[in-house]
Amino acid sequence: MATYYVKPASQGGNNSLAGTSPSTAWATVAYALSSSSGFTSGDTLYIAPGVYTDTINITIPNPTVETNIIGDPTCAQFSGFTAGPVIITNYNASLSGSGYTGNIITATTKNYLHFQNILFKIDNNRLVFTTCTYLKFTKCSFIARHKNNDIITLTSPASTAVNATITRCVFVGGNQSLNITGQSVADGTSIVDSIFINPANTAAFLHNVQV
Repeated sequence: MATYYVKPASQGGNNSLAGTSPSTAWATVAYALSSSSGFTSGDTLYIAPGVYTDTINITIPNPTVETNIIGDPTCAQFSGFTAGPVIITNYNASLSGSGYTGNIITATTKNYLHFQNILFKIDNNRLVFTTCTYLKFTKCSFIARHKNNDIITLTSPASTAVNATITRCVFVGGNQSLNITGQSVADGTSIVDSIFINPANTAAFLHNVQV
C-alpha cells in the first residue's frame, strides 16, 4: 500500500514525476486517479491546498479495500505551503466562471473510495458513481452553482448493497444533494452529522436502500 501526493503545478506539481513524495508530487487529481498513474487499491493520496480545475474520470483498478483520497488543508504533509482549502472544481482556475462542462467526477465500478477534507465547487453537472459500493465522504463540502442537477448520484450493482457512508459533510444547493439507488437488499448506508442547505428538491433521495 503506497502513498502518493498531488500539489498545484504552480508549486512544482508535475504529472511526469513519480508522485511518491511531496517533492515529486503530481499536478492533477485527474491524473492521480487514472489508470496511468499506478495509484491502486489500498493506496493513499494526499492533496495539497489549492484549486484543481478538472473533470475527473476515475479509471484506476477497482479497489478491493479502502482507498483514500485525502485533502490536506493544514499542510501536514507539505512543508512550505500555506494552509488553505483543497478545492476540486469544474469552474475555471480563478473560480469566476465556467471551466469544464463534464461531470466533476465520474466513476464506474470503483469501490471502497474514501474522500476526505475536500471542497467540491460544482459549476455544472455532478459527481456520478455508477455501480459503486462502500463509497465514503468524510468532512467534505459540496457547493453547487445551479439547481438543475443532483450533487452526488450513486448506484450499486444488481443484488448488491450500496453501503455508502457520508459523515460530517456539508451540501449547498443542487437539485437533490444525494440521489442513491440501491437494489432492495439489506444496506448499511449511513448519513451522519451532515448539513443540507437549500436543495431545490430533497436533501437525500434514497431509492431501494434498505437502511
